[in-house]
Amino acid sequence: MTDVKQVVVPAAEFAGTTFWRRANATAADQGHDGHPTMLVGETNSTDAYRLRCLLCDTTIIDISVDRSAGG
Repeated sequence: MTDVKQVVVPAAEFAGTTFWRRANATAADQGHDGHPTMLVGETNSTDAYRLRCLLCDTTIIDISVDRSAGG
């Protein structure tokens, strides 16, 4: 089993083109290339998300959004 990657993403980059390119590359590197994925947010903290593989029903990346950097 692969450990879930933990990343911190600046708010200005969250869900942008670079974010998705890196997320998809990480998914592919972990054996989820071409699998459908979904970004899931927490109900109590909008700064915490998970990228999940729907086919494998696993979390690929735990994402924290850093809103302190501004931008």
